[in-house]
Amino acid sequence: MRDRDRISLPPRNATKTQLTCHYCIVGCGYHVYKWDADSEGGPAPNQNALGLDFSKQIAPLQTCLTLAMTNVLTHADGKQCNVMIVPDADCKVNKGLSSIRGGKMASYFYNAQGLTKERLLYPRRYHNSQWIDARWDSLKPHTCCCLRRFREKWTSHR
Repeated sequence: MRDRDRISLPPRNATKTQLTCHYCIVGCGYHVYKWDADSEGGPAPNQNALGLDFSKQIAPLQTCLTLAMTNVLTHADGKQCNVMIVPDADCKVNKGLSSIRGGKMASYFYNAQGLTKERLLYPRRYHNSQWIDARWDSLKPHTCCCLRRFREKWTSHR
């Protein structure tokens, strides 16, 4: 269980990946840091992947880190890793700022102890005034039929 009173910093050896926010068409840039759950970066700039000095007060608007920008993920083999998604200060679109949705991207990853613990694991279908569990393969024909009817009704034929 991660501490809720502070944010774990990514260590220098954290994997860093570029990410474009998927919530709208603007194209804001983010950095994704991923590292083993049993390790953590330190407060000195040479001890964390962000390269910032957390041993003293950070300048206003230099960075913003919130718990919503972090998550703990569990791989299929049971191994856990930390994830942190922060705005890219060098991105010309968002210049290190984030939207309310983009700034919470990490919290949307599935975590059995987190916000997503009640996420549906299987698709559901509304049938006879109630929601019923379904299998993906049983919904494909139904979905295709609905899409075909929608296309026939709302698109012009050439």
